[in-house]
Formats: sequence, C-alpha cells, structure tokens
Amino acid sequence: MTWEQVFNLGYKSYARVMNKFAERMGREKLLNMLQETASEVVAERTKALLPLVPRRDLATFALFLKNEPVYRHALVFNIVEESAAVFEIHVSQCLWAKAFRAQNAGDIGYAAICHADYVGSTTYNPKLELRRTKTLMQGDDYCNHRWVMGA
Repeated sequence: MTWEQVFNLGYKSYARVMNKFAERMGREKLLNMLQETASEVVAERTKALLPLVPRRDLATFALFLKNEPVYRHALVFNIVEESAAVFEIHVSQCLWAKAFRAQNAGDIGYAAICHADYVGSTTYNPKLELRRTKTLMQGDDYCNHRWVMGA
C-alpha cells in the first residue's frame, strides 16, 4: 500500500465516524472535545519522548521534523527560514488534510490533528512558540508553520 492509501484507509473512516458523532452530540462540542483530548495526548507523548532528546533547542526540533518518517511521507514542505531562533516551513501537500477534507471534515481534522501542534511545541520547550495563520486542513493553499524560540 502507498502512504496515501494507508491514510485514506484510516483517516477517512475516522472522519466519517467523527461526522456521525458530530450529528449526535453537536459539532462544536465534538470539536472542543477533540482539541482538548488531542492536546492532552500530544503533551503526554511529547513528555515521554523528552528523555530521549539530547537538547531541547530549535535545531534539534527542526532536525526531528525534517527526518521523521511519517512526516516525510505525509507532507510535502519547503523550508522558508532556518536559524537558531526561527524554523519556518510551508506545507503544500498533507495526507491528513486530503483525507479529512475528502469527507467534508476539515474542521474535525484540524481539531484532532493540527490544533495539538501548539501544545506539542510548548511541551517540547516552553520557550518554543508556534505561529500559524494558514492550514490546508482549513482550506488554505498551504500551511505556514513558524516556530520561534523565545529568550
């Protein structure tokens, strides 16, 4: 199977189930619950990985993002800026966004997948801030992830 087929198999089905939950419980309630739960899970997962991280600086963070196998196969991105204080990428293709948007569930995908990027960044390092104003999941033409390491 290709990576896209794997994502379609898992995430399109997940999106359909979440759409059904939204019909039953209300979309806003579901979206809030997904954001909170996904953020908790990402924070827990990030905390568990921190003992394996040699340094919690931006260079190490960027190296992980550039080399992590799932990201390398699920995303097409270009590096816009890379320095000791800033790492910015623009994502032009995303298999998560493609799968969720195919099910008219971009808002669900954002809540379950994208929103937790913020807590993942600050859990990695409390001085690391993610600034993002566009996402493919929300219908934009690209995602603009800009991580800034504060003093």
